[in-house]
Amino acid sequence: MKNYKVIKQDERYTIGQYDEGREAYITNDGICEYYYWDQKEDAQAAADALNKYEGNQWLGQRGYGNDFLREEDIDDYDQEMIDLYRLFGMTDF
Repeated sequence: MKNYKVIKQDERYTIGQYDEGREAYITNDGICEYYYWDQKEDAQAAADALNKYEGNQWLGQRGYGNDFLREEDIDDYDQEMIDLYRLFGMTDF
């Protein structure tokens, strides 16, 4: 079960998957400290969307070319995934 929460770092916000058992963030998940937002509300929206999204996505898997969506490549993606990537700023449209 995904459990992403907002983390404040200096003047920006990131999100990390929180492990309730360890009472700590998983900081090597490819999301935490890689994606940043200027507003806490924007980071919270991204965390909420990622927590509920159950489809296929490649956020945090940099280097595979699928962590950024280009408009000409979106024919095979569902709208919920496109909306999720927009919250992360990972689209060019």
